[in-house]
Amino acid sequence: MQEKWITPCIPGRKSRNKAVQYDKRQYKRRNRIEILLASFDRAYNQRRQRVLEGKSPHQKVEERIKLIPSLANFHYKVKEPEDLKAKVDDVLYYANDVSRPVR
Repeated sequence: MQEKWITPCIPGRKSRNKAVQYDKRQYKRRNRIEILLASFDRAYNQRRQRVLEGKSPHQKVEERIKLIPSLANFHYKVKEPEDLKAKVDDVLYYANDVSRPVR
């Protein structure tokens, strides 16, 4: 961390063999940054809800296409459920294969 000019502000565990030096003042003030970031997140979500007017993005797009039909892509075709089922089966098969390696 010191190579990247990052100073640790959280102390190491008591069971650690080598103690980590940290800035005690910065450690006491870390909650200020967390509160600041949480308030930014809250403000962003409130703005998003104002723009979407409490609707999901999908509902908003459908509403917009009804108002202006030229926005819709009429060449788009919804994939058949059978195609999706085959792909899902393949993904699950390979996921199981990876999660249980042969020893």
